[in-house]
Amino acid sequence: MRQEKLNSLFKKLVAEFLRLHPMPGLVSITACTVSGNVRSARVFITVYPENAEEKALLAIHEIQKELRDFLKKGTLMKT
Repeated sequence: MRQEKLNSLFKKLVAEFLRLHPMPGLVSITACTVSGNVRSARVFITVYPENAEEKALLAIHEIQKELRDFLKKGTLMKT
């Protein structure tokens, strides 16, 4: 249950973050899996049109640190 909530929350936050940053093509978040210790997450995306995929991945890679900071602020958790 907790893991499903985290996956859903991260998916929503990543989508929100990407809306604030221009991307080549249309980037859709298809899934997100967060590790049990919440130290890492894997985000699955789809890019339309397909020929914009490489540019979109490069753009996301360039703003990776900002995304990480955005996720930290959006996921204040009880310990």
